[in-house]
Amino acid sequence: MKTETVVVTNMKCMGCVNSVKMGLTNLGGVTDIVVDLPSSTVTFTYDGSSEKRAEISSKLQILGYPEVK
Repeated sequence: MKTETVVVTNMKCMGCVNSVKMGLTNLGGVTDIVVDLPSSTVTFTYDGSSEKRAEISSKLQILGYPEVK
């Protein structure tokens, strides 16, 4: 298992936080999701595969909260 923290854009309220948390939860295979509004960060644990990591990035993009690269 691998844990990562990423910075995302466009998070402005608790509704955004809930959208990110639910979106990643519904993705499956992603656990320990912590979304921090003040720092615009998302911390999560996943299996460490590049495929799952790509799914997470894609999901954040679809939800409207793309990662800062």
